[in-house]
Amino acid sequence: MLRIRSGFILIVILIAAIVLTGCGGSHLRAIAPPEETVPVVQTAVNAYRHYNHQLPVKQRRDEALGYERYPVDFRELIHARQLVQVPSNAYEQGGSFYYVLVPSGEDWLVRLIEMNLWQEVTDIQVKADAYRNRTGRLPAEEPVQEGIYRLDGEVLGLKSNQVPSVYSPQTLPLIITEEGRVYVDYAPEIMVHIQALGDAFEPVLDLREVLIQQSYVLPVYSLPYVWQDEQPVISLP
Repeated sequence: MLRIRSGFILIVILIAAIVLTGCGGSHLRAIAPPEETVPVVQTAVNAYRHYNHQLPVKQRRDEALGYERYPVDFRELIHARQLVQVPSNAYEQGGSFYYVLVPSGEDWLVRLIEMNLWQEVTDIQVKADAYRNRTGRLPAEEPVQEGIYRLDGEVLGLKSNQVPSVYSPQTLPLIITEEGRVYVDYAPEIMVHIQALGDAFEPVLDLREVLIQQSYVLPVYSLPYVWQDEQPVISLP
């Protein structure tokens, strides 16, 4: 009887170990890079549009939304058998990327919102609003150009008035408008991408298009840029 009981206990322990290993493995699963996942989702979106003559997007009521306006509906793509599963790096799967569609001529491009940056700037906007309501002043430093200022991160209790770039290891300045809206200044990154293009660069109405065409990640919390005096300059709406 003792041997049987010992054998039973051993089996239970082995089963528990297998289950725990499986659970741990799910948390340690490999997160695929955008270079692998975006083309797959793009192919699925193109096929869905071809057969259904509409976009596979979730309904958003806020017409004022920027890049978040057309979020990819993975459930619809999977239901239509155009996609097998949600990408491991998607926000819906615990990843850091929110998949959206952005118009590009007659096409729609699959692009990503990096949610860590999005959340960081969202939180800073809340602090800026609270400071302005409390003091009646903008948390602003020197002007960048008319109507736009460097954000004063110190008065908001921030360690820095810059945020990590989603395009390179550098950091980018935070700016604020006279209306109190906080944005990221992407001019340094736009300039780097333009220089990389060399003679192939052709000025467009909004230079953010340079980032959108050359990267899968979108410049969230950004303003339009125009090419002026051989450099990208913010163009207020």
